[in-house]
Amino acid sequence: PLFSPETGRVEFEYAAPNLEPYAQTDVPQDFSPESLAIKWVTVGEPSQNHYCLQPDGTVDLSLGETVEATFIGVRQTAWRFTCRVTIDMDELQTGDSVGLAAYIRPGHYLALEASKADSFKLTARSASGAQSGASVTTDDTTLTFELVGDDQDYTFSVPSLGFSHTFDGREISCDMTDSHTGVMIAIVGQSEHASRVTLSDFRYVTSG
Repeated sequence: PLFSPETGRVEFEYAAPNLEPYAQTDVPQDFSPESLAIKWVTVGEPSQNHYCLQPDGTVDLSLGETVEATFIGVRQTAWRFTCRVTIDMDELQTGDSVGLAAYIRPGHYLALEASKADSFKLTARSASGAQSGASVTTDDTTLTFELVGDDQDYTFSVPSLGFSHTFDGREISCDMTDSHTGVMIAIVGQSEHASRVTLSDFRYVTSG
């Protein structure tokens, strides 16, 4: 403990009349250059050269052969949040997939993914297969994916299609996965053709 030279006692509070108020600020989780440099992370890809910010504010993402090679994500920072991102999938080839995920470690994530065949099949799934999913098909090549976190529930949706599905998030908790990193909200996908997608209008808003 430090003794005050004025009172000879350990003081728990000191007057600070000359200190100016300091407004704390943080970098938002979006597609700004500052946010991409500070808030966004990859998995097993330290070079981080598979995505690029474009002059119009969109992000060009090259899909890798594994989920982790494609992964770019931000940390989930609240129990209740809404996240959305628009993905232009016009250049995807048959067998490619891309989507939005709540991810904690390889093989342990919840996701809504669009897979390319004659059309796009959107599938809400648990990577482990522990929970049942749902799917819908569409010919739309540009879709807005939405993820709402509400305590332990994760609800994935594509509002334009009226499609949604809810998972029990306890499956991807730290206790259930022996993980210490916390959940990441991420763009994931796979391609054997290094196909590219365009990401835009990313929003992550917390509510508690």
